[in-house]
Amino acid sequence: MTLTAYAYFSYNVSSAFNVIKSSNFDVSIQITDNESEVAVNKIDNTTHTVYLEADKTYSVTLDESENSTANTGFCIVTAQGCPLVYHTQQLGADESAEGGRTDIIKFELKVNVSTVVNFISHWGTSSYYDEYKAKGDNDSLYITNGEVISMTITGTPAENSEFEEETTIETTTIPTTSQVTTTAPKTTVSTTVNTTTTTEVSTTQPTTTLQTETTPVETTVDSGNVE
Repeated sequence: MTLTAYAYFSYNVSSAFNVIKSSNFDVSIQITDNESEVAVNKIDNTTHTVYLEADKTYSVTLDESENSTANTGFCIVTAQGCPLVYHTQQLGADESAEGGRTDIIKFELKVNVSTVVNFISHWGTSSYYDEYKAKGDNDSLYITNGEVISMTITGTPAENSEFEEETTIETTTIPTTSQVTTTAPKTTVSTTVNTTTTTEVSTTQPTTTLQTETTPVETTVDSGNVE
């Protein structure tokens, strides 16, 4: 006799995605002179540029942007024609600051020749930070709150025309006929794979072996009846 048994197995395989995001640090910048606010050009989320005139004193305010995800960061300050690279003090977490944090930095900035100044925000701790802490006073390239920084331009400065170019674009409107193409919506089907395993069980009836006992039979022949 043969017996057949069925076992059903159902499984769903899913994998979660781990999204890795790097930290970012962004600042908002406000620059004013004695007369008015100066236009700041935001190139991207980390770079701001501004054209500053010679022999003017500008007030610079850096404020950590609400878009920042990094715990701390700083700004790299450079000027076209100036070989020196300045770093601001930490914005955000800063163990050397009162209360362990700095949210806003204000300082004054001067250039001896009119040029473009760049502010590049960078997450993490400035490479000048340890030296500043070790000295116990201000390093000439480390900008702290309330300082007056004079940047000396020794190379070729950037002209204002390089910073702000006016472009006139002439547009002509031409009537056109729009062709609308309708695309049938796509249907996403989630499939569950069912795997069926068939197990065949064979049962064999036991075989019975019969032992046969042979009993000898005695045969008596009466010789008197034999001719």
